[in-house]
Amino acid sequence: MFGLTKIKNKANWHRALDFKHRIHFRFSAYQLGKCIVMFAVLVFIALFVKDQFVRPIGGDILVVIWLYYLLSSVIDMASKQLIFTVLGIAYLVELGQFLNVNAFLGIEPSSSLHLILGATFDWIDLVAYTVGAIICYWVERE
Repeated sequence: MFGLTKIKNKANWHRALDFKHRIHFRFSAYQLGKCIVMFAVLVFIALFVKDQFVRPIGGDILVVIWLYYLLSSVIDMASKQLIFTVLGIAYLVELGQFLNVNAFLGIEPSSSLHLILGATFDWIDLVAYTVGAIICYWVERE
């Protein structure tokens, strides 16, 4: 039950636990470098691009890719599994916008947390997040 096997030696009880999906932490300077470059692109878009496509849609695509590289720089996980994790996080943030979690939690509109979580739900954002995940999958194929 729950992946437990019969323990013959009580000193090795920890080996009886069968965890197949462990998260292993490690540091990857290569992935962190990609993360920093992607973050620089996102900052550039936020500060200097004022259009109706690149900033709202392209930024949402790139933020999924950035989050993937950020997490992959410290977590050793299969790329497909990490991509779905990042996509789930992005969807949850968008769900929070739909449910107006910022107002529920009393987050001030001028705070950086409000900026990170966003304020307006849009179905196109979900499509953009999915496109970002597909790009991650295409680039990181194993």
